[in-house]
Formats: sequence, structure tokens, C-alpha cells
Amino acid sequence: PLPTPGAGEAVLAGHRMLLDQGRLQEGDDALAATRHEAPARLSAATAEEIGATDGGLLAVSGPSGTVRLPLRVTAMPDRVVWLPLNSTGDGVTADTGARPGELVRIAPAEPEDGRPGDVTDAPEVHA
Repeated sequence: PLPTPGAGEAVLAGHRMLLDQGRLQEGDDALAATRHEAPARLSAATAEEIGATDGGLLAVSGPSGTVRLPLRVTAMPDRVVWLPLNSTGDGVTADTGARPGELVRIAPAEPEDGRPGDVTDAPEVHA
């Protein structure tokens, strides 16, 4: 059965970005510097439902921790959150304990140290 997200929840979706934390980029600082922003994505209705704003930080929490990423409001299905899977920390699955297709909690977040992309309840990392 498919998960049914309630208020403050979403189905996790995502994929690896072409340029992320992959090992084939190690030592190639010029290539790594061309990485695009790695934001979280929500629909306008879902962002409004939880009080999140485009450009603000979004906290996505699973059983093992929370990832905070900049939010981009995007045309996509409601109550789905899209994340870049290998662009922060040890990767979304390791840092949150959630895999694509599973439910996660979503909420607006404040930066703890002024920098987006940090992870709580897991080793400290920055995007």
C-alpha cells in the first residue's frame, strides 16, 4: 500500500544530482565547483500548508535525523518532498533514515548557525 501523508508529512522523493558528493569528483575542484544548488522542493499548496516559503529553509525529518535545505516551491504533486539524495552529509537516506517512497516530517526551519544544509541528530555537515 502507498503511504498517505497527513498534515506536516510528505512522501520522500529524490534522485542523485549529476554533480553531487560522488567520489569520481574527488580531487577535481574545478568540476566540483560547477555543482548546482541542491534544494528541497515542495508544491505551493504543501509549502503553504506548513507555513514554508520559497527560499527559506525546510527541515525534513525521518527516524534517524533531520536535513535542512533551502526550499524551492515547484510545480509538483502535493505532499511530496523532493530532495537531492547525495548532496549533503552522508546522503539523505543515511542522515534521515528514510528512503524514497517513505513518509517524512516536513516543517520550516531556522538555520542553527546561519548556514543551510546542516543535519541534526546526525553528524554535523554543511551543503
